[in-house]
Amino acid sequence: MMNRLLSKILESGGLYQVLDLEFKKLSTNIRVQRTDNTQLVILEEKYANVEFNNNNTEIQLIPELDCLEVNYWRNGVWMAYGQTKNIKELTTSIVDWLELKPITLDFTIEFNFVKSTEQAKYFDEDNETMYAWKKILNDSNFEQLKDFISIAIKDDILCYLFPFTSLNVLCLSRCTGYPYTSDTPIIISLDNDFYEVRTSENIIIGNGNSNEAINLVKSNLPFGIKPAIKGTAEEVEQT
Repeated sequence: MMNRLLSKILESGGLYQVLDLEFKKLSTNIRVQRTDNTQLVILEEKYANVEFNNNNTEIQLIPELDCLEVNYWRNGVWMAYGQTKNIKELTTSIVDWLELKPITLDFTIEFNFVKSTEQAKYFDEDNETMYAWKKILNDSNFEQLKDFISIAIKDDILCYLFPFTSLNVLCLSRCTGYPYTSDTPIIISLDNDFYEVRTSENIIIGNGNSNEAINLVKSNLPFGIKPAIKGTAEEVEQT
């Protein structure tokens, strides 16, 4: 037997139709983003994406749980998530998230089916870059990067760039949201306190200990580099 929520959504023409109908009832101009890709149209029965002012939400029907799962994003960062069977409650939360841009903690209090991600607090407090450095520094999976990070986190230039890892490679971004920029050197640990620095095109610049690697990175940064901004690589290109 088909689940009740799934049956209702399919009978109404798909998830995007149900959500847009509720948005209209709330007197908002927010609508589900539609796709022109015919291969993706079928997904619109069970999946929807809603974007507005650098914020977006991703909604997916979970048939086995007979509920809707939603992820709330801001400036390219995953900030909150939740599950509900109440479509009105869901769309009301989406409108509030996209139009009012609330503090995540306040948002989870207003909508008790929503939970904040670990990182949301730091992004709301404009402390996301230092949070990211400390998170990698304290991660046992990146033990061989610690000597480098311990210096970079105190450097007057590098500490303002947003760090992230790709496999075992340390990368630096000029924005704090995904997709990140890819025009700064990358750092690879070869041994304890010995690193290789490469361009973003994977061309070897040089290698050395922590201090030497720091200098190699700094001398190959884009000219006039500034602290990482909130947003994605697209916003950096527009500045």
